[in-house]
Order: sequence, then C-alpha cells, then structure tokens
Amino acid sequence: MIKDGNFLISEENTFELGFFSPGSSSYRYLGIWFHKLREQTVVWVANRNNPIHGFSGVLSINQHGNLVLYGDHEQKVRVWSTNVSVKATETCTAQLLDSGNLVLIQGRSKRIVWQSFDYPTDTIIRGMKFGLNWKNGLDWSLTSWRSADDPGTGNYSANLDPSGSPQYFLYNGAKRHWRSVSWPWPWRALPNVRNYSFVNNQDEVYFTFFRDETSSIVRIKMDYSGSIKWSTWHESEGQWKEFWSAPKYQCDFYGNCGAYSNCYPSNGLTFECSCLPGYEPKSPKDWHLRDGSSGCVRKRLESSSVCGHGEGFVKVEHVKVPDTSAAVWVDMSMSQSDCEQECKRNCSCAAYASIPIAGKGMGCLAWYGVLIDTVNFGDESKYDLYIRVDALELAEIARKSKGFFETKGMIAILVLSSVSAWFVIIIFAYLWFSKGSKKRTTRDKKNKRSVHPMVGLSFHEDGLTENGLGGIEINPHLEFFGISAMLGATNNFSPANILGQGGFGPVYKRLYVTRYAVFGKFSIKSDVFSFGVILLEIISGKKSTGFNMEDASLSLIGHVWELWSEGRALELIDLSLKESYIPHEVSRCIQIGLLCVQEDAMDRPTMLVVVLMLNSEMALPSPKQPAFIFRKSSNNSNSTLGEEGSCSVNEVTMTGVVTR
Repeated sequence: MIKDGNFLISEENTFELGFFSPGSSSYRYLGIWFHKLREQTVVWVANRNNPIHGFSGVLSINQHGNLVLYGDHEQKVRVWSTNVSVKATETCTAQLLDSGNLVLIQGRSKRIVWQSFDYPTDTIIRGMKFGLNWKNGLDWSLTSWRSADDPGTGNYSANLDPSGSPQYFLYNGAKRHWRSVSWPWPWRALPNVRNYSFVNNQDEVYFTFFRDETSSIVRIKMDYSGSIKWSTWHESEGQWKEFWSAPKYQCDFYGNCGAYSNCYPSNGLTFECSCLPGYEPKSPKDWHLRDGSSGCVRKRLESSSVCGHGEGFVKVEHVKVPDTSAAVWVDMSMSQSDCEQECKRNCSCAAYASIPIAGKGMGCLAWYGVLIDTVNFGDESKYDLYIRVDALELAEIARKSKGFFETKGMIAILVLSSVSAWFVIIIFAYLWFSKGSKKRTTRDKKNKRSVHPMVGLSFHEDGLTENGLGGIEINPHLEFFGISAMLGATNNFSPANILGQGGFGPVYKRLYVTRYAVFGKFSIKSDVFSFGVILLEIISGKKSTGFNMEDASLSLIGHVWELWSEGRALELIDLSLKESYIPHEVSRCIQIGLLCVQEDAMDRPTMLVVVLMLNSEMALPSPKQPAFIFRKSSNNSNSTLGEEGSCSVNEVTMTGVVTR
C-alpha cells in the first residue's frame, strides 16, 4: 500500500512512483517520473482524468489481484484500477522497474498481467512501444495533457496508421494535423537515437528504442501545444533540450495545399503551393488569394485519358512522399523501370516511388488513391516521386524544355552579356576620352567646343570628326560619364581593380557605370530590379531608356504594368517572335519581371527565389505596383511629377552598393 506522501523507487534509483500536483494545480495525481533529474519530469499518470482532492490518495492491491487507486483513506472512493482478470488462487505484487515500467506480477509464475507501458499517456521513453498490437487489441498511442497544470486527456494525439505503408499521424481532435515521412520503417535512420527498431508482423506493428549504459535520456512527448517533440536531458544545464519537433512550418501541416499538390517551404514572399505535373488549381481564385486548401484537379479531366493513350510519368524530385494510406508495397526488391511498368499496367495507379531499402535493393511503392500532403524539401536524402500524366502533358513538358529560353542557362548568359556590354562601353568611353584629352593638350584652344543640350556633355566637334564619329546624333537617353567620374569609380584605373582582359583592353570593377535608373531615378535592391527590367526588355524587344509608344510619356515598366492590369500582357511580346513562343510561359516570365520591379524593395524576391520561379511550376504571387510608375513630363523641366495622379515612388532614393 502506498499513501500520499510515500514513494516507490526503482532498484537503481532511476524512476519514482508517487502522488504529485502538476504546475500550480492543487489536485493530486498518481504518476511516475525520473528520480534523479533536478526537474520533475512525469512520464505516466494513472488517474489523469480523475484527480484526487486533497492528500488522501491510497494505492493498493485488492482481493481480486488488481491495482486500485482510492481517493480516500477509507478506500471507498475508487478513482482508477488496472481492471485485469487474475486467478483467485494466486496473489499479485506490483513493482516499479528501472525502465520506468510499473508492472503487476502474478504469483509464482511471475507472469506480467498488467504494465503501465501498455497504456502510455503523453510520453514515450526507452523500452516503450509506439504503435499497435493486433493480438491483444492494444493501442500504444500518445495523448497530450490539457495544459501544464492539467494532465487530463487533451485535444492532441499521435498514433500509428498501419494501412498502406505504416506512418504516424498527429491529430487535433479527429482532424489530421501532421504526418510523418513514414520513418523509420523500413528505410529511415533516426538522428540522436541509438538502438531502435521497427517491428511489423501479423501480431503487432510498432516503433521502440532501447536503453543502454551509454545512452542519453531521451523522450518523445505529445505536447499540449500541439507539437510532438523529441528532447534529450542535459545534466550540465539541468534541463531538457529539444532536437526535433513537428509541425513547425506551414508545409508541415497535413494537406496544407490540398490534394494533388506539392508544398514548397517558402520565405513568405512566394506562395508555397504548386500543383503536381498534369494538374491545375481546383479554384484559381482561391490560389490567387494564396489559399491552396482546395487543392488541384487533373487537367483535361473529361477530354484526355491517362490510361492506354501514350501516357507516361514525370519525376518530382526530393519530396516527402504523399500520404501512404493510399499506397501499396508492390515489391520490396524491384528496379525503378520495373516499378514504372507495374504502375503503368494498372489504370488506378496515380504515382509510384522507387525507394532504397537496406539489404534489399530498391522497393516499389505505388499509390492507388488521392495524392495528398506531398512536400518538397529540396533535400537529396528525400525521395523522387513519379506522377502519371497524359500524353498531352508529356508533349507540353517536352516543348517547355525547348521553349522561351531554350536552356536554363540562357538567362544567365543574357545577364552576363549585358554586364559585359556595359564594361565594354565604359572602357571604350575611357579610351575615347583619354585619346581626346591628349589631342586637346596640343590642339589650338580656339577649336570649336559644343555642349549637348540634353546631357550637358562637352566635346570637340572636330575631335569627333577625326575619329569617324562626326555627324552622329547622341542619344539623349544614354548617360555619359566624364573621365573624372571613371577615375573615381576605378580608383584611378588601379591594377587591383582589374577583373580581366577584354577586346578593348582591361575590364575594371566599380567601387560604388550598382544602380538602375529610370528617368534619372534610382532603386535599391538593384540586382533584382535590373534583372526584372532586362527580362521585360527581352520579351518586348524594347529598351527601357528611350521607350517610345503612342503615349510617349509612359515608361516601359509603366506600359507593362498597364497591360498586365488589363489582362493584355501578351500584347507586349516582340513581334519578331511571332508564333515561336509558348503563351503561358512568356506570361509567367512577364509576371516574374513585374515581381522583380515592385515598388517596395522588401516585396521583391531574392535572386535565389527568382531562379526557383524560372525553373519550376510553383504558383506565383500577384505583383504589386512596380517602382517608377509615373509619366514623363511633357516638357523638359526637371520636375519628377507628371500627369495628375502619377508620380515617382522613389523620388529621393540614392543608394550606393559596394560591389561584390
């Protein structure tokens, strides 16, 4: 018999059983906790939903051999019992093992007729099983406390779903809240955990990890906040330290993007949801509002078949595979090509994955239901998923590979070419001014000098004639730099600033030509902004400087924005492209260009995100108003204000960026 105030301690002083009050609660509960830890860490509670008022609790074994917890000293108010059937001829004893398991042992046979490990509360420790027992009907699952002060059954639970390929689910009430990546069976290694195993046979399916002398103290806890947490006890600091928890990010939540979608963890600038190949948003309006919960549906659902009409498979790399409740292990040792053929034979097979299994080669896992909760991790330790698509989708993907920018490297080439061109212009200007300067020192000071009325650049007319440049009209929209500006930019053409050797001579890096200007106004985050302008120039075949159209007062960016806002973006495309472009692909590039030139630099994506946008089918956010949406003044005044209702949005921004 154990009364409140008495304790039962395991043989090696590892665990302790007794009465406790959690947090600021005054109620009493019977529980088990680590005996040696400075912080009381309860791992099991008997009467979690039936608290005892006051210090009158008593634990004893009754005449039927059951452990019974009473709420009074007279042992009349029963609040909890093991409730097992024991032979009347044998007596039972209770022991607290050093594993933390409270066991009820029957007489001489020493048979365990009941154990606390079969009835977890919110915590799994070494030696406990986390799963299901088919034979005895046991459910080794976790249920959170209601709060830090109340160990009663809370809203969150975690258990194993054995259908398809076994996986763990975290529930909020009856709703699926998070799903594991089907680890650890049969292929997944666990960080910070040693001596573990996953058993799956006709009697039971469960995960467990064992205790050894060198092992640290590890626990799995279903927290009342809604997270399942793995933590290790750090004795030197006297506290538990979490090394893994879920859900953590938006894509961790089950089915965040609905059916037939792929969730890309994002930085908030981009919409995380994207349809799987061959599928499109079920509700485009919701996706436009960055709500992907309605998911995706197959393209050409009524008009094209994905079975027996030239269909195939498209690879989606490095993903957390979809919910495996709808999946079947076709074979535990099968090549990827054989796995594909096996899936292709069955019209109900929507996707497959070829997964390496230790000691068995490649296993074939095929899905015969809805594909949901696919997440892209961009991590090579995850798996490739092959999605079944119709013949038209295969043809469209093939065209994309030879589409608007025939190779993925074309954009990089165009950008590098543009940068190189500017370097050549700078060097050419330097050589031209340097040569003119030498001639001016020996030339008659009475030579005629001219000043261009638009840019204020002075030059010798006869010097231009000598160099074959006489009679050339200077473009008023191009910015000219004096020799003093170039000397300052290159630190007097210091050899330390030479990047390389070009056809016109050495190429120097600038010390303060990165800025992009429109009508003389400058923008921060200029690398992204400049890229956006270059992208729009390539599509339209028009220069942003000196842009001309019927409304000559509108900038190129402003023109693109107006067309986009009116749903006429494709009118921007250079006529020389004719029918050689794919409309939706060019439209996507225009949208990316507008995202790069948004008014607020914080809204613009990073170049890393831009590359991801260009190399994937991820859904794009709607661009906000771009920078420099103002009309050029109809006269030549210095005013930055144009027609009524439009003005410069970066009127006073002058930002210098150190070159990288």
